[in-house]
Parts: sequence; structure tokens; C-alpha cells
Amino acid sequence: MPFLESSSLCGLYFWRREISRGKQKLRRPTCKPSLSSRATTALVHLSLAGIVACVSLLATRLAEAVQIRHWEHAPYELSIRIAIEAPGQLREKLEIELPRYIQQRIDTSVGPIWLPTIQLAGPSLRSEMFSDLAAVPLDHVVTDPAAVDKLQLLTVRATGDGFHFAAREYDGYVERWGEIANDSCRQYAAVNERTFMLLWETFAPLARLRLDPENDDLVLLDLRGTKISTKDKSVSPAKQGDVFLPVLRRTTREGTLIENGIQAVPWTFVTVDGAQGESILGNVYSGTKRPLGVRRRGRVEQVAIALRGKPAIANLHLHSRDDTKTPLVGYEIYTQDTGSENLGLAGLTDDDGTLPIAPGNSRVQFVFVKNGGQLLARLPVIPGIHHHLDVPLPDDNPRLKAEATLIALRENLIDLVARRNILLARIRKQIDSGKLDEASRLLDQFEELEGRAQFNRELNKQEQLHHSEDTQIQRHIDKLFRETRAVLGHFLDARAASKLRDELNAAQSTNP
Repeated sequence: MPFLESSSLCGLYFWRREISRGKQKLRRPTCKPSLSSRATTALVHLSLAGIVACVSLLATRLAEAVQIRHWEHAPYELSIRIAIEAPGQLREKLEIELPRYIQQRIDTSVGPIWLPTIQLAGPSLRSEMFSDLAAVPLDHVVTDPAAVDKLQLLTVRATGDGFHFAAREYDGYVERWGEIANDSCRQYAAVNERTFMLLWETFAPLARLRLDPENDDLVLLDLRGTKISTKDKSVSPAKQGDVFLPVLRRTTREGTLIENGIQAVPWTFVTVDGAQGESILGNVYSGTKRPLGVRRRGRVEQVAIALRGKPAIANLHLHSRDDTKTPLVGYEIYTQDTGSENLGLAGLTDDDGTLPIAPGNSRVQFVFVKNGGQLLARLPVIPGIHHHLDVPLPDDNPRLKAEATLIALRENLIDLVARRNILLARIRKQIDSGKLDEASRLLDQFEELEGRAQFNRELNKQEQLHHSEDTQIQRHIDKLFRETRAVLGHFLDARAASKLRDELNAAQSTNP
């Protein structure tokens, strides 16, 4: 344990140095007046507090070092439950041969990083697994769910057209079920190997995350069990392009997980981008700013679990975040591959607020949601791992309705300003020409036009009619009305008519 040894030596050196300094100070003669007993007691308390703080810090660092070392040498305790459905003797043969073959393949290829316990599912569990593998409760599989490290469920069904397999994994460290993986083959000779490979493809390794201090978009992933050698060096739990889901684990000082202490970092993924020493370099893609670099209260462990699944169509569903039953219809959806600047229109959401998203050239894609030219969301998605994406967003329709109303008001304003300016020019021309009666008639027409007060009343009326329960959308609506009022104040001068009347009166008094 080189880190622990160096830490201990540093600690011993620190205390020896401080003790030596203290002795030198005691030997040094001084003519300063002696401290009072109260001051001496205070200094002793401060010294003790410093010692306690140093010891506490050292203990924390030692505990973290032990945890890191344990993580690097920790194997996965893997419980495998197999349910087989086949006629007569074929089922008996598979129940004997399949567990034996899986154990042999783990021993020869994976090695001690997997500590498997392989069991056949009982009648009740087997019935549940074949009925709906995604709905099997954890406590129906194991008696103590809190003690589970890794659990894999495997079904093998023989039919007239061959053999069909399905597998699913549960990880106890992050308390997460993975996606169901499926496979099939026609020949019995391929059953054993295909089932083992399906379990391997379903296996989701864990990693601890370390942030790059200079780049928020990069992290280092320290895989669990990296110090445990594998039998087959070509077998790697993580490869280029694999995607990991960051997860936060809140624990007590003793490292025990607190209640509801696991939280996936929302709309954030890490993709493998090669090795860096014994760690893996990862790119961070997120819909939020600094998703992993934010300081959090308490003891929070940042880990990640690999996401398994093949590329497939994902259904994107948009609904109002204030009312889940209100679909967001007609919203524009654009997609973009990571590392690309090209933005492609995927389509518009239908009457249910849904649009299928096809896999792109990169495993992770960004989805841009727009409505009325306004960008509402930028989210990373993984079609295939995500089959249904439920996205709550602010209902932007109240803003669009308010915008349409204000556009109509502004068009009326433009027409009114044009008519006012024409009349202003004609009135001044008549005054300059001495045609004061005609100027007075035109001025009466000018005063009959709508003014700033009338437009303000209409604006106030429309502002009360256009309201959103969503505070974000309401802020946009308020901004639209503020900008329109500013335009009114600039183009509709309430004093224009009175100024013209004063000019006309002055001209009439000069030329009675």
C-alpha cells in the first residue's frame, strides 16, 4: 500500500518537525512577560483543536485511500438465475449442461473478477421470468435485496423455430435495472455459447469518476476490479464508444448508503474515449451546465455504470411540465451527432406530442426542441438504450399566442403612426401657408385618432388575457409586453396634439 505508507510517513514527519520546533522554542530565552493562566488555557485549546483537525483530515485521507484500494481489487459477486422452458428431456439436459458451461466460460475467459453463483429458477420465479422479465420484483429473486451486488436473470425458451434468449441485470451498488437483451439461434450446439455471450453483453461494469480540473467536459473513469487480472486479455468490460451513466451515492461517514441516497445525474452521459494510464478517459455530454462539477453537501460518491443496449428507435414524448396530460403538439425536433455541427430536422411532434428518433452516427445524440423559433431544450439521448423518452417542458403556446396578439397590435401601431405623421405634415404645411381653417379641420381629425392612452388600455386588457402558469414562460410574456410599451412611448407622443394646437393658436393670434 504505497499511498498509505507515504501518507503515514508524511504524518510522522509533520509531527516530529512540530515537536522539534516546540523544543527549540522552549530552550530559547525570552524576556516577554508571562501569559496569564486564561490565555495559556486558550492556547492549549487552540493547539488541541488543530491537532484534532489534522488527525481527522489524515484519517479521512487514509479512509479514502483504503476505499480506492478496495475498489481496484473488488470483484463482482454475480448471482445468475436461469429459467429454461423446453420439452421433456431437452429441458433436463439444458438444466445440467448450461450452468456448467457458463461456469467454465467464466473461469477460462473472465477470471476472478466475477465470483458467480449460478442457480436454476424455481417454479414460481420461472413463471414470472417467462411472463414478463421486466416486471420481476427483486425480492422475488433474493431474500435480502440490500445484500445484492450483481444479479443476472436469463431465460432460455425452445420453440419450433429454434431457441430464444433474454437477459437482464440488476446492480445493487447503484440500485438499477438494466435493459433487457435478446438473442436467438436455430441450432442446439450454439445455445451454450450464445447464452454466455448474452450474459457478457448484459454485464454493466462500474467506475468511479474523477473530474478533470481544467476541462468540465472530461472525466477519468476508474473501473472496479482493475487490479484483478482476467484470464483472456482480449476481454475488456469497457471499450471505445461505450456509454456510462453518472450516478451520485450519498453515504454516511461510515460509507453506508443513506435512504434514497442514489440519484442518476439527469440528462448526462459519459462516453469512453480511450485509456489514460490505468484509467479511462471519458467525454461528458449533458443537457445542463457543469453536471458533475457542482459542489454538494454531505458525503457524495460520484460513480458511473455502463449502459448496455443496441441502437434502435426511441420515441420522444413532450408534455407540459405543469400538466402531464397536456401534450406539446407541433414542436420542432432537430438532432445532432456528437462531434458534428450539422443540425438535421427530425420532424414535428404529433397530436400526442410524440416523435420517433432514429439512431445517428454517434452513440449519443443531441436533441434540440424548438417552438416558434425559440429553443426550449437541448438534451443528449441514446436511441436503443432509451426506448421511450418522457420530456416535461414549459408549454410555450401561451407565449406564442401573446406574440401573435402583440404582432397584430404592432401592425396597427405602424398604420396609426403613418397616418399621424401624414396629418402632422399636412397640418404644419397649412399653418405655414396661412390656411388656418384647413389646419384646424385637420387637427380635429388628428385628435380623433387613437392615442397612447387607448393603446395602453388595449395592452393592459391583452396582458390579463395572456397568462401562463409556468414562471419561465410568464417571464417571456412579460418581456414581450414591456418591449411593446416601450415602442408605444417612442412613437406615440401624447403631447403631439397639444403642441399642434399651441402652434395653431399662435398663428391665429398673429393673423386674426
